[in-house]
Amino acid sequence: MKQGLQIKFIYSYTYSVNLYRVLNEDKSNFGKLWEDTKTYGSNFESYLKQYKSKILELIPEYSGYGWSEFAEPTIYVYPIHPSLRIPSFSHPLTLKVRENINLTLGVFIHELAHNNMNFKFPSLEIMEKAMATIAVKILETLNLSADSYRSFAVEVFEKRFGSKSALEPTLADKTVRSYLKDLTTR
Repeated sequence: MKQGLQIKFIYSYTYSVNLYRVLNEDKSNFGKLWEDTKTYGSNFESYLKQYKSKILELIPEYSGYGWSEFAEPTIYVYPIHPSLRIPSFSHPLTLKVRENINLTLGVFIHELAHNNMNFKFPSLEIMEKAMATIAVKILETLNLSADSYRSFAVEVFEKRFGSKSALEPTLADKTVRSYLKDLTTR
């Protein structure tokens, strides 16, 4: 793990309300949504404490890339309400914090993995399969249920790529680095 890699949660009212404004969301109930965001985010942060160091060790182990290769020394996480009509994304790490804490954890791992492998993949589909596979492998390594994340990934993958295959089976026993190397030597 990169020495000193930090994960910091930033609860930014301005960031959240501006996302709502840009998306033309109804801001009349934003106060309630903001309070929910802070509650779900705080619950998630507490839950994450027990797994964070292991996740930060496992991502480079499964990706084959060290944190120092692509990630910034501090990764800021901006929690947003799950009703917002945009997905979570990695830069800046914007995370929909849900009541389903294991789903939130799976998505967090997925987006964190993007920070670890912040480079161009051969295709968007290959990149997303790699991130989803790493998230499932880590949840399972932590002895947590990956069911809700796996179902979510399949649903998202079907919408984005027209395929229900959200995981890359060949990554079961190799790193993403070695998988990508194999792809380029075919």
